[in-house]
Amino acid sequence: MARLTRDKPELKVVDDQRGRPTSTQHLAAATLALVDRGTRGTLHVTDGGECTWYEFTVEIARLLGRSAIVRPCTTAEFPALPPARLQCAGSRAHRGDSRPMPDWRKNLAASSRRWSRCRTCLRTQHHSAWDELLLRSVCALP
Repeated sequence: MARLTRDKPELKVVDDQRGRPTSTQHLAAATLALVDRGTRGTLHVTDGGECTWYEFTVEIARLLGRSAIVRPCTTAEFPALPPARLQCAGSRAHRGDSRPMPDWRKNLAASSRRWSRCRTCLRTQHHSAWDELLLRSVCALP
């Protein structure tokens, strides 16, 4: 979505599919904490809060200062998408086995700040093509 809001002046994004965007950094930290405590079983760990793809894209565009116009639409307008589904409910990991995950907006803002630092590094320092590829993948640059 970061790339689309950069490359397209206007885009339509489904507003009838809800989910829980989850930071891979926080997911990894929560998983390690659960493993360290010896937690067993199948868990579904997500960031807190929920949103639609449209709401998620609008927040990405806002954080990155993009001027793209983001318009809501329905899943029916994109036949290639799976049907709208309910989001996953909270999990054992959210009910006391671990600290609650931060809200997705907080984690998205933190990711945006990391992207900004990585972009600055890429602009101001000389890197080999391999180093640049590695930086972009580690920082998940759009």
